[in-house]
Amino acid sequence: MTIVDDRGRLFGRFNVIDAGLVIVVLVLVPLAYGAYRLFRPEPMEIVSVTPAQVAAGQKPRIRLKGHHLRPYLRAQVGPAQPHLFLIETPEDGEFELPELPPGTYDVTLYDEVQQVARMSRAITIAPPVAAPRVRLQLRGAFFGLDDAAAKSIVKGKTYPDASNAPIEVIEAGMPRDDVRRVRPSANSEAIMDVPVPGSFQVPATLRAVCLPGGERQNCAVNGAVVTPGGTIPISAGLSFVIDAVRADVPAAPLTVRVELVARPEVIDLIAAGDVDLSVGGDGRIVSVANRQTRAGQVSRQISSNAVVETATTPERLASVEAVVRLTADQTPAGLSYRSTPLKPGALFSFETSRYAVRGAVISVAGGGGSPK
Repeated sequence: MTIVDDRGRLFGRFNVIDAGLVIVVLVLVPLAYGAYRLFRPEPMEIVSVTPAQVAAGQKPRIRLKGHHLRPYLRAQVGPAQPHLFLIETPEDGEFELPELPPGTYDVTLYDEVQQVARMSRAITIAPPVAAPRVRLQLRGAFFGLDDAAAKSIVKGKTYPDASNAPIEVIEAGMPRDDVRRVRPSANSEAIMDVPVPGSFQVPATLRAVCLPGGERQNCAVNGAVVTPGGTIPISAGLSFVIDAVRADVPAAPLTVRVELVARPEVIDLIAAGDVDLSVGGDGRIVSVANRQTRAGQVSRQISSNAVVETATTPERLASVEAVVRLTADQTPAGLSYRSTPLKPGALFSFETSRYAVRGAVISVAGGGGSPK
């Protein structure tokens, strides 16, 4: 009997085409499926990303943990793609977070043609944390004012600044003639006072909020560095020159007993009622006692051709004990006056329009009490 007859039947019973289909279904399809299962790549998976939360503006490196990762993959965070995506091992990868606005984003991996892995809501970019602000009191004066502008500056008046934190006038004096302090030449230590006819100044103390530049650095108000001698611009076309800077904390009224030492003719000028006119000072002498003359010596430094020599000569000196009422700043290191520590043994200086004298603190008492 022939295997295939003239009607195309196998062994006279089965059609050849039908038999071929049976062989394909029973043999080749299982064989192909087995080969597919044997040689197909394992599905990729993203297990975690670290860190999962960052602040806006930061661009940290993100560590990616997964399974069956392969080289030449592309990563995408939300709508943005990192510039560099590195696969280190089948379980580890790393990429630099692209710049994105605050929000929560999926992390997706792609091969050459399609998406191969996704982790939903994998990374959260938090809004930037508000920078710490510093509240200061600035003592100084508005200057370059006409009559109307001078009269408008009163206690309680506020001015907006560039950071929308108002500058407040917490003390304001009476208008006075405008006098500018000018250096006669570059790098000169000498200062001369120059009157400005038709212009006025208003001494004042301001409360301002500024953004610190860093540890032990000056901060800025309206873009100007806050420092004694500096000028800050204020809205309405005003300018304010800073004489002293202090923390915005309650001031401490004190009574201080000091010993002042100078030449006898200087000590003779010191009297009750004298007011400290030095920058940042508000002290007033309420009494003086125990004037005496003493022997001493004065050291002077003489500079010549970059050589500094110190000469000491005998000198007739005098001293006096003065009781001074003043307002001190409360700092983490203790009380201070004109940015100088205020404690027994500390140096103390006092300046009026007639004299300048130095000495040392003997005792300190709070309020209007007697110094100890």
